[in-house]
Amino acid sequence: MHLKECREFIKSDFARLSKKKFKFSSFFKMFLFQPTFRYLFFFRVNNCFSKLHPFGLLGRLWYYRMKGKFGLQIFLKAKIGMGYCLNHFGNIIINQGAVFGDNCNVSQRGDNWEYK
Repeated sequence: MHLKECREFIKSDFARLSKKKFKFSSFFKMFLFQPTFRYLFFFRVNNCFSKLHPFGLLGRLWYYRMKGKFGLQIFLKAKIGMGYCLNHFGNIIINQGAVFGDNCNVSQRGDNWEYK
């Protein structure tokens, strides 16, 4: 994945989670206060840069730190399309062979769930 492609993936994830126009201030606020967006950001950065690149190395350190902290395990070889949305954090495991299309939601329960 090239840097331009990576930027588009991050912008689409931001737009899907925030439902706002992309601005640096709103991006920074979401990065600080939304653990799922921060996790997806580092997932995208790790797929963009190699292990030996400084951004790739720093991204992997933060990614693995957050993996244990928030209980998310999305393997870096998983193919995830644009506009990916994690509605909650904790106890999510996605295999390395998984393929998700564009605008995919992953949540604890389905959107059509009703309490009976």
